[in-house]
Amino acid sequence: MVSRAKAEMILKWHRDGYGVNEIARLLKISEEECRSIILHPELAEKAPKPKFGPEFIEPMFE
Repeated sequence: MVSRAKAEMILKWHRDGYGVNEIARLLKISEEECRSIILHPELAEKAPKPKFGPEFIEPMFE
């Protein structure tokens, strides 16, 4: 299973005209996995978005 970022790259490169074998070679995944992402993009791993942004700690000046 590939990450959401890799799945998005696969779909973008496929739209741009790159071949399945070239995409698979560049991302170091199997051609079969690359084809399955192109045919079924909804099956790509969906990382949950964080509910909150990063926590910042205010510096304490004495």
